[in-house]
Amino acid sequence: MTLASAQPLPCAEEKLARFSDRYPQDALANYYYALALWKKKGNTSSGQVESLLKKSIGIAPKFAESYLQLGIVYSAQGEIEEAVDAFQKAIAANPNLAEGHFRLAQVYKRIGEASKARQQFQAYEQVQKTEAAAVEQRRREIQQFIVVFKDQPPTSPMREPSN
Repeated sequence: MTLASAQPLPCAEEKLARFSDRYPQDALANYYYALALWKKKGNTSSGQVESLLKKSIGIAPKFAESYLQLGIVYSAQGEIEEAVDAFQKAIAANPNLAEGHFRLAQVYKRIGEASKARQQFQAYEQVQKTEAAAVEQRRREIQQFIVVFKDQPPTSPMREPSN
């Protein structure tokens, strides 16, 4: 829910803080707590957010979303080199992370690296097309399943054997 919500969720920060304290070696606990803090306070809590994200990365070095969020924090603070590094690591951990390509392209564009920005925008568009094709394929499979299932005769409920 924390990911889907644009606004901070009531009580989310408190519950995620407890979760993170209870399970300090859980990458997701640290990531979601950082995300809740970032949404609630924005740049004012960036030091704690950064620390939690780095902890998450230390626990799970291939967790692309933590690198992505860290890049977002760095970008918001104007720490461009760190943002580029974090976005590159997010993409290395998950080349199909569309937002990573998009954010890296934005940073490259901001610093005047037009050709690198173009490459990342193209990678973003390719990932988006691939994701859209996969969603469409799943939709067709579900639709086919429904049609096949609908054509089968209904089954009657099981009855108790009569004595």
